Amino acid sequence: MAFLIGASVSAVGSIAFLGLLVPHIVRILVGPAHRRLLSFSAIIGATLLLLADLLARTLFEPHEIPLGLITSLIGAPALI
Repeated sequence: MAFLIGASVSAVGSIAFLGLLVPHIVRILVGPAHRRLLSFSAIIGATLLLLADLLARTLFEPHEIPLGLITSLIGAPALI
């Protein structure tokens, strides 16, 4: 599994890393019911990525931070 995750992150970028982590975070919040898990994963994943993009564009106003930096700052503590 670690090799597959590493391959997907290296191919797509760290944004996919956040997409792999969101269902695990939602499972802690919502519980193991798959109906709610799937819908809340889509909503929370999209919201989290939108907020990360908003932060990347507006944190240092004249310059943009790479989105991968923000998503890795969110994803790394959750992985640890």
